[in-house]
Amino acid sequence: MMTKEENDLLTQTGPGTLCGELMRRYWQPAALSEELPADGAPMPLKLLGEDLVLFRDDEGSPGLLGLHCSHRGADLSYGRVENGGLRCIYHGWLYDIRGRVIDAGINQVADRLVGQLADFGNDGVAEAGCRSVDN
Repeated sequence: MMTKEENDLLTQTGPGTLCGELMRRYWQPAALSEELPADGAPMPLKLLGEDLVLFRDDEGSPGLLGLHCSHRGADLSYGRVENGGLRCIYHGWLYDIRGRVIDAGINQVADRLVGQLADFGNDGVAEAGCRSVDN
C-alpha cells in the first residue's frame, strides 16, 4: 500500500513539486487546434496546476501565457487579440505569443511625462503644464 507522501510525490503536478518539475520537461498538449479558432477569443485553461490563457495572434500562431497580466494582475482571458499579440483590457499592455511585453500602452506615455506635469520652482508654487512627450 502506498503512503500519502508517496502518492503526493507521484500525483502532485503544481509548480515546485517533483512530479510537476518532471512533467514540465516534456511537451504537454494544452488544447486541440479546433478549440482555438484563428479569430477566436482567448481561452483560459489550467495545465499542471497553473492558470493559463491560450490565444492565437494575428498570424494564427498560438500563444500560451500566465492568466494574469504582470502589470496589475488583470485576467488576460478577457483581453483582446490585436497588433500581433494579446492586449490586457485593464491598462493596455500587449504581450506577444512568447509572453514578452511589446507595448505598454498608456504607461509608456505616462513614464515620459513624469516630471513634466508639474515643475516646482524655488518659491514652492507649481507651474502645471503638459509639454510634448517628444522633447
